[in-house]
Amino acid sequence: MKPTEQQDILLRKYLRDTLRYRETYEEVYDHILTALEHNNYTGTLEEVVNEILREDFGGYDKLKQMETAAKRVALADGVSKFMRFFISYFRLPRVFYTLIAAVLIYFSLGQIRMAPIMFEVVFGVIILTPAILSLRRYYIVGYLFRDTKKSIRDDVFGRISMIPTRLFVILGIGITINFDKGHNIFDNSTPVVLTTLYVLSAIYLLSIIRLYRDEFKMSMTA
Repeated sequence: MKPTEQQDILLRKYLRDTLRYRETYEEVYDHILTALEHNNYTGTLEEVVNEILREDFGGYDKLKQMETAAKRVALADGVSKFMRFFISYFRLPRVFYTLIAAVLIYFSLGQIRMAPIMFEVVFGVIILTPAILSLRRYYIVGYLFRDTKKSIRDDVFGRISMIPTRLFVILGIGITINFDKGHNIFDNSTPVVLTTLYVLSAIYLLSIIRLYRDEFKMSMTA
């Protein structure tokens, strides 16, 4: 049984409305076409499709569970990959570059009094960069101006890129409390703290860019 062009359009629309992610949509769509090709079904296409979904996937509810499970696996894989990128800057050979950057920042802080606004600028860049990368991908793939279904990997990247936003809120609260108590972490008396913050911020940014390139297999100049 092979669906007509009109039936294929209806099948695609039904699956697009039912499933959230492109990966599961393509998997289920290909499975249904294969099942229709290799088995003799009777009845309308709608009845046959529902039968396939019920027998092979456990029905509509199971499809949602399948997407949730796929997202959980993708998220764990994405976090693991991001942590490998992050930790790599504390291992050979990148640890040398990390140490050089830390020394340069430390001595620069000793010579130059950094205004508090610099701290906000650095974290602003960290927060905005993933958003800019996401918008760039949305435009290239076709999320913005074409009818392209969302990928699970987009949610994974979005989850990880939200980490600095949460940290920024926590740090902001801590800084505000310290200001109220008469302490200022931006004083040059605390260059170690600031050096650590700036170095970790730079490593996070480099790691998120590497994750973006690895997850989506896109050149930054594409």
